Amino acid sequence: MTIDSRFWNGSRWNGHAAFQTVHHIHVSFFAGEGEKSCDLAVIECADHRWYVEDSWDGDAEGAAGVWNPYKPEADEPTFYATEEAAIRHAATVVATVCGVPVSRVWPGLPPAPAESSPA
Repeated sequence: MTIDSRFWNGSRWNGHAAFQTVHHIHVSFFAGEGEKSCDLAVIECADHRWYVEDSWDGDAEGAAGVWNPYKPEADEPTFYATEEAAIRHAATVVATVCGVPVSRVWPGLPPAPAESSPA
């Protein structure tokens, strides 16, 4: 689906208004010298869907399942049915971008279920 154009201010989508967000957490890896950093937000909507947002415009450029509110394309983000699924996806993307194991991004993340899919 596409996002209603009234939520575009000319430089950024207002995802909070468009998707009625109610809560968010950050999944991040802030690197030491010589390592790459990445910070993504896992955002909950009032209807209990979750999505992953690249709030800083480019930390996870081009990563599947990560919405960038600075891109003028009006495509909705990929929605996840659970917080855990969204965190798992965000942690995997951050780990991939930074070249570190997922356990350094989100210690204690339980193993992935046999099939984890968007909502």
